[in-house]
Amino acid sequence: MKRLARSGALLGLALLAIACVGAAGATKKLLLDARGALTADDPMDPVQKDSHQKVHPFKAKAGKSYRIDLASDKFDAYLRLENADGKQLDENDDCVDGLNSRLIFSAKKNEEIRLIVTSYDPQKTGDYRLTVAYAGAQDILENNAVNLHKLNSAEQRAILERVKKQFAERSQELGLRDVRLCFHISMSLERTRSAAGGDVLRDFAKSFAGAADPKTAEFAVSLEGAARRLNLPGRPIEIKGTKLDGKPIDWRSYRGKVVLVEFWMSLCPQCQAELPNVKKTYADYKDKGFDVVGVSLDRNQATLAQFIEKQKLSWACIFEPTARQSLAEYYGVFSIPLAILVDRDGTVVSMNARGPELHRLVAKLVEKK
Repeated sequence: MKRLARSGALLGLALLAIACVGAAGATKKLLLDARGALTADDPMDPVQKDSHQKVHPFKAKAGKSYRIDLASDKFDAYLRLENADGKQLDENDDCVDGLNSRLIFSAKKNEEIRLIVTSYDPQKTGDYRLTVAYAGAQDILENNAVNLHKLNSAEQRAILERVKKQFAERSQELGLRDVRLCFHISMSLERTRSAAGGDVLRDFAKSFAGAADPKTAEFAVSLEGAARRLNLPGRPIEIKGTKLDGKPIDWRSYRGKVVLVEFWMSLCPQCQAELPNVKKTYADYKDKGFDVVGVSLDRNQATLAQFIEKQKLSWACIFEPTARQSLAEYYGVFSIPLAILVDRDGTVVSMNARGPELHRLVAKLVEKK
C-alpha cells in the first residue's frame, strides 16, 4: 500500500507486495475494458503532479454501485474519479487485492464520470488495463472497511461486526486477501483512534490464528502486536532490545525524561524527510530533559551505521534485524516513521508526534516537572 507511504513507508508483510490477479476478476461482467498506455506525450495530471494522465469517460446509472480497477506492471497505478465539472469524487493508490488501484463508486444520479489514469510515481509511463464492473456485496463491505475513518461511529461498529463474523466463520479458509483487508482496517482504526481498536484486532487475531495456511496464521502475531500498540495512549510503553553498538537498551534510565521513540529506516524517504525536525527538536530540548530512542528496521548494519555517522545522530538506536521477537513485531508496526512520544512518567502521550506537533508537545512536556 503506497497510499500508506504518504504518511509512512510500508513495512514487513511481503504478502502485501503481491499484485492484483486480473483487474476485474474472472467472475465479473465487464461494463468497460480499456487497455491503453500512459506516454510521455500525455498531459500532466493537475492533482498527481509530475505524472501523466489519460481520461476515460463512463456513464454511471443512478442507484448502481461500480467497481473500478486500474492495473499495470509498468507503473504504480493511481486512479482518480471526477464528475463532469472536474470535481474530484474519490481516489485510490492501492486496493485490498494488492498494489493496484480500485474504487467503489455508488451513483446517486445518472451522470457521466471521468476515470483518470495516472501514476503515483512521477513521470512513470507504460501499459495499463482499466475495467469497470458492477460491485458485489463483498466489494462494498471491503470498501467500507477500508474507509472506516470516513464513517460515523455506528456505521463503523456495524462494518466491524460484519467483518469479525465473517473472519470467525471462515477462520480456517482465511488467506492473503483477508490479510490485506485486515491490514487496511488496522490502518483505518489508527486514523480514527478508536478506543475499541485494540479489542477489534485481538478478535481478528483469534480468527487468523486458526487459518490452515501457515503464512496467514502467522499474521495473528502482527495483529496482536497492533492491538497492543493501539492501546498504548495513556499507558506505559515497554522498550527493550539491542542497540547498534551491541549493548542492551536500558529503558529504565530514561525515566524522568521526555522521550521520542521512533520506528524508522535509513532508506525510508518519509523518515529522511522527518529527520531534520527530530534533530532540531533534540538540539533545542536535550538539555531540558528530552531524548530520542530510534528503533531501526534496517537489515544492513553497515548501511545504518554509515547513515547515522553522516547525519551525526547522537541518540541511541535499537538494531535487531534477526531478532525472533523484534520490537516492531511486538507492537505490530505496519508503517514508518512511527513517532511515539512518552512523558517523564513513562506514559505514552502521542502516537503521531511528527512535524510541528513534535516540537509543540516536547516544549510543553519538558516544562512539566
